Amino acid sequence: MVVPPSFANSSHHLLLLDTKPLKLVICRYQFISEGGQLAAFLSSGLELPEALKQRSLMRQCQYLAGRHCARMAINQLAPSTIPVTVSSGANGQPLWPAGFFGSISHCAQLAIAVVCLTPVAIGIDTETLMSPDRAEKIWPAIMTSAELHLLTSACRDMVIAVTLCFSAKEAVFKALSERMAHQLDLLSIRIIAHAPDSAELTVVPKMGAYHSEWPAELRVCYWHDQEQLQVLCVATPPQDKLSANCQT
Repeated sequence: MVVPPSFANSSHHLLLLDTKPLKLVICRYQFISEGGQLAAFLSSGLELPEALKQRSLMRQCQYLAGRHCARMAINQLAPSTIPVTVSSGANGQPLWPAGFFGSISHCAQLAIAVVCLTPVAIGIDTETLMSPDRAEKIWPAIMTSAELHLLTSACRDMVIAVTLCFSAKEAVFKALSERMAHQLDLLSIRIIAHAPDSAELTVVPKMGAYHSEWPAELRVCYWHDQEQLQVLCVATPPQDKLSANCQT
C-alpha cells in the first residue's frame, strides 16, 4: 500500500492514489462549527438525518462535512453534474451508491472520506492526538504491552503510539465490520509489525470462522499533520464474500 503524503495546509484537499489494481480518492475538509457553515452545507443539497436535527451544531457540521467529503471523492472518480447523495443506514453507517465503496470519519473540526470503485473492504479513521494522561489511562483497554512497546519504539512517543493503535484498530473495524462486527473488538485486532522507515503497520484481526476468507494479515498506512492522525485500511476478500456496498 502506498502511504499518502501529508496533506497541504488547506481546508479542502483531494488526494488520488493510483496503485494497481486500486484507485482511491481521499478528500479531507477542515470546517468551522458555525451557523454559516451549516447553512452552506444544507444549501449544497446535503441533508441531515432526523436523528441529528436536535444534536449540537458541531455534530451536525461533522456529519455534513463527512458527506461533503464523500460527495467530492465520488465526483472525482465519476464526474457528474448531478450531486451524489451518501445517505445513512439505521446505525448511522454510510449507504454508498451502487458501484462505490468507501469510508468516512471525523474528529473535532476535520472530516475525511475515502472512496474507490473496486469492491474492497475499506476503513478510514481520523483522531486528534490524545493527552498524555488519557493515553496512560486507556492503553491497557485497547492494546497489549507488546503493541505498546512496538509502537512506542517506532514512534518514539507514547501519545502517538496509543493514538495510532486506537485509530488503526478503528480503521480495521470499519473495513471489516459488515461481516465481522460480532467478532471484533479492539483487543481482538493485533498490530504485529511497524515497517522500518515507513508509516505502515501489519495488523492481524482474530476473525474466527471468517479467517480463511480474508488475508491473514492486513496492511494499514497512516499519516499525520500537526495534532491530527489519519489511518487507512484496505482489505481485498474474495469477491463472493463482499456484499454490494461496504458499510463503513
